[in-house]
Amino acid sequence: MELCPLVGRIPQQRGIWISQEVASCQQELERCKGEHANLQMWFHEEYSAAMDLFMGSKDEDVLYFGLLRAHQLYDWMTAWKKDIVQVPIAPGAPSWDSGGELEEFFELEEAGLIAAVDQAIVELDLDSE
Repeated sequence: MELCPLVGRIPQQRGIWISQEVASCQQELERCKGEHANLQMWFHEEYSAAMDLFMGSKDEDVLYFGLLRAHQLYDWMTAWKKDIVQVPIAPGAPSWDSGGELEEFFELEEAGLIAAVDQAIVELDLDSE
């Protein structure tokens, strides 16, 4: 454990308190790294499940809910990326930048994927009437 460089220049009781604070901060940083990695792993699993549901469904209702879930995850990802950018990540965890597939998917969506899905749903509803 690395001690604060000021420990030798301050009273002993205060130095003990500072070294305990440093140790606590180091432990908290390690915990935050693990939580950051857990959040990213959870996100990637949820995203994979939502996209499997969306891409593999033949039912328009299921397809729609898969797409809604993907949208929700995308919104969360963009919020989390900017909020936790300062928190280091544990080695071996997926990075937020590995969500390029998600970014690419939503660029396609902005180009008209939602409109196409909505149109297909309307057409299916009209055909069933």
